[in-house]
Amino acid sequence: LRRGGLRCVRTVDDILFDELIEFLTRYNFKINFYDYEERLKLYIKGAIAEQLFSPDFKARILAPSDAMLETVKKLDTPEISPASPDA
Repeated sequence: LRRGGLRCVRTVDDILFDELIEFLTRYNFKINFYDYEERLKLYIKGAIAEQLFSPDFKARILAPSDAMLETVKKLDTPEISPASPDA
């Protein structure tokens, strides 16, 4: 694809994102999708991974952006404190 003489590269997630916007606007969703573009693309990838492989793959894709999961990881990570001389 070319725009204004420059080569414009569109990735699969760009195409699917555009298709999602078209689909949702047909059903009168009124939000600025571009404010959530990266997160929506991540969810699209996760949904495809789940359909092709397993829910585990979806979880692997979504994990870095899941604030709740990050909090659970922090709470689950044991903290080792240096032993005090009195112990």
